[in-house]
Amino acid sequence: MNWLEFAMLHTDEPCTVEVEAVKGTRGFAEPIPVGPCVIADGTVFCPPDTVAPPGSLLTLPDGDTARVVDVHYLDPQGTLLPEHLQLEVTPRAAGTRADSPATRARSCRSVRRSVSSPRR
Repeated sequence: MNWLEFAMLHTDEPCTVEVEAVKGTRGFAEPIPVGPCVIADGTVFCPPDTVAPPGSLLTLPDGDTARVVDVHYLDPQGTLLPEHLQLEVTPRAAGTRADSPATRARSCRSVRRSVSSPRR
């Protein structure tokens, strides 16, 4: 199973986020759309070729922003998951509405289907 198949299986509708990758001490790169992504509980799961080092900014589908605090590359070795990148993000970044955490459930959230259960 590849990342696209996994994202389609485990969400109602995968979404695209915009990533502004941090560029050393010189600011950020131009925003680049990345998808399909799955957003769940302070984590954004992305395709394996995503470039978003810690400190990068994400713009989520509803316009909220989040900052990447940690990045984990996960390969498929011994799991039922496809190769992907897992971004741990702040609940909200400066400029985000205080009543709207950046990782609140949204249309592209996980539907919590079991990894081993086929979609019917």
